[in-house]
Amino acid sequence: MSKLQVVIVTPESTTLDKQVDSVVLPLFDGEKGILANHAPMIGRLGKGKLRIKDGGSEESYQIDGGFVQVESNVVSILTGKSDVVTGD
Repeated sequence: MSKLQVVIVTPESTTLDKQVDSVVLPLFDGEKGILANHAPMIGRLGKGKLRIKDGGSEESYQIDGGFVQVESNVVSILTGKSDVVTGD
């Protein structure tokens, strides 16, 4: 299976930069799942949980708005704040 490069950038630092299998984004008007070879897109993020899956593991981040760009198997997330969520 092809991989995605996901990058989360906040004003303070790059929070995450790694290859994963899939990403589920909290857009301002609903959730959007992204897999490898997704069509290019730009979207506005809402508040909510960003879920990243790699193999059998899943990581979650609480996102507080921002923007996402998907292009050439790279998911770039620009947000004002992202916190790691432990548990559900």
